[in-house]
Amino acid sequence: MNTERPPSAASSADTERPPEPRAPFVLALLPDPRNQRGFEPSYLVHLVNLGATRVERVVRDTGGFASCDDELIVATGRPTELGALEPEKALLVSKEGPGSFDFTVWWELELELAGGERTRLGFGVPGNFPVCRHDAVWRHVPALGAEAWVLAPE
Repeated sequence: MNTERPPSAASSADTERPPEPRAPFVLALLPDPRNQRGFEPSYLVHLVNLGATRVERVVRDTGGFASCDDELIVATGRPTELGALEPEKALLVSKEGPGSFDFTVWWELELELAGGERTRLGFGVPGNFPVCRHDAVWRHVPALGAEAWVLAPE
């Protein structure tokens, strides 16, 4: 398993770190354990429930933005039911292969909490991640049992 801290995370130790995300739900980008040194990494993207509330249902909508010859290209997805999410657990949202973060990728998640309350969360990863997402924090995520980039909702 590739547990090595990414070079960009190691070099950020010399600068001021962003604060730890305090939201009850965060997105964790876990480097795929099958990544090979010297090749562009793939990531397993998880929604992590840091709170005590069970989520009965998570629905994902995703898309992205790129530019080609100074024109904006918008890629849209279709809503996908992902299932339930227990407190202090993680739910796989997507698998992102090499080059996925050459462009901006976003996820809109609709959560139906226990008791019927609904909430929407938006997460975006800009092109050239993690360099361009200054609030990303490299930390251990107990729900995954590994270190990952952690992002708060936007």
